[in-house]
Formats: sequence, C-alpha cells, structure tokens
Amino acid sequence: MNEKRRGFFGAIKEALTGASSCNAAALSDVGCVRANNEDNFLLSNSINEESSNHAHAHAALEPDEWHCLGLFDGMGGIAGGEIASKQAALAFRASADQFSGKTPSEIQELMQTAFAKANEQISAARRENKVGGTTATVAILRDKTLKLFHVGDSRAYLITRHSIQQLSEDQTLAQMEAKMNVKNIPEEDKHKLTCFVGMDSRYKMTIFETDLLQVKSGNYLLLCSDGLSDLCSSKEIFKIVHEAATPTAGARALVEQAKQNGGYDNVTVVLHQFQ
Repeated sequence: MNEKRRGFFGAIKEALTGASSCNAAALSDVGCVRANNEDNFLLSNSINEESSNHAHAHAALEPDEWHCLGLFDGMGGIAGGEIASKQAALAFRASADQFSGKTPSEIQELMQTAFAKANEQISAARRENKVGGTTATVAILRDKTLKLFHVGDSRAYLITRHSIQQLSEDQTLAQMEAKMNVKNIPEEDKHKLTCFVGMDSRYKMTIFETDLLQVKSGNYLLLCSDGLSDLCSSKEIFKIVHEAATPTAGARALVEQAKQNGGYDNVTVVLHQFQ
C-alpha cells in the first residue's frame, strides 16, 4: 500500500475511532534498525503493555481533572530495557490512579513516590541482571497548569504558536560538561546518562522538576524519547506539530519523520494540545 493510500485509510480509521476529537495521543515504534522496543509511555491509563513494536493510544483529557503523561526509554541492550520502562510506566500509572480529590502538593508527593518505587524495583532487578534502567519524563497537568518531573535524557518540549522550548534538562555527560566545565570527556561517552531510574542505592537519583507552569490554549506539550530528538531538529518538530490536524496525526507524523531520517532507535512520543 503506498503512502498516500495508507494516509487516506489512516484518516478514516482515526475519524471512526474518535481520535479526531481527542486532545492527547501517544505512539511508540520500534524504528528501522532495533529488534525490540524498549520504550514505553503513559497516557491516561494506557501503556505499551506487551512492549509491542508499534503501540498507540489517544485520549480526551478533561480540563478540570489532574492527568499524568509519561515517557520512558528503557536501556540495557542485552538486559531488558523494555522491562524497566514498563515497570516505571506501571508505577506512575498506579500513582495517577490516586489523583482524584488530591491537592497539587499531594499529587507531587505521589510523583515522588512513583519515582522511588520504580527506582527500587528496577535497581533490585538490575542486581539480578534481569533488566537495565530507564529514563522517566513525566508531566502532571490540569487545564492549563503543568509541572514536569524528569530523569535521564528523554525530553519534554512546550510548543507555542511561535516557538518550541525544551522544558527538560538532559542528564548526560555532555550536559555536565557544558554546565560544570568538565574537560576531556571522550566524544563517544558524551551521550551516557549521569542519572536514570534504576540506579544503585549508593548513588542519588536526582529528579529535575519545573515549577507549576501556566500555558495558553493551543499550546502543545510533547514528551519524546531520543529516537525523535536525535533524529529530528526542533525546527522539524515545530513544523510537523503545527501542520497536523490532530495530536494523533501529529504523533504519527513525528514518528514517521524520525524513521525517514534514519530510525536507528526506538521512537516514542506523547503529544497533548491544551484547550
């Protein structure tokens, strides 16, 4: 089936499933090179339960309720990065299930608990050589209020009408070199993480947090694995998101662009448009 025909039937399917009326979408794809998908996502109650090579979800997030969106990029190669990312997604889904009736400060405590629980479970499994670790980029939001929690090098972007801004901070040796003026880091090591979920208890997992942010109607929140951010420029991402008719279409177009640009890693996105 050629791309034009596939796009036509995809649009029909999207309309029939109600995706066109949803304001948030998630899509995870194995990419063009890797044999398995180590990424995962959290959107409403949906995660990539089976670590399948192509998983998607969409949702209509009600503005008067707190919601949790998450992006988890498993690491480990031979070890089970997909297991680590799934454990993290499950931990945050369990915390999000307790949001109802909670204050913002109580919800922030639930997020801290989720990080601690996921780190404990994954680090225990790592000691038995069963899994690797995972990044975790997680946002809580209600109406047009947003707060980000982040560990690793997956990214969160706020996309407005005129700009794209990275909200997260890469926890890599390259970023440490830039911030702390560290010298002589080999080029091949600069992508390595300085922090991730599943770290040994001897080391501190540092959670990057933003303040509670106020955004505008029409703005987008994008969470993505480095399978997107390494292969698509900010300019490309901005253009694709604004040209898409819906978040579902935008998520699909972002993944397809990353694959067209090489697709050498798993690529996962969560895209939400504020109403």
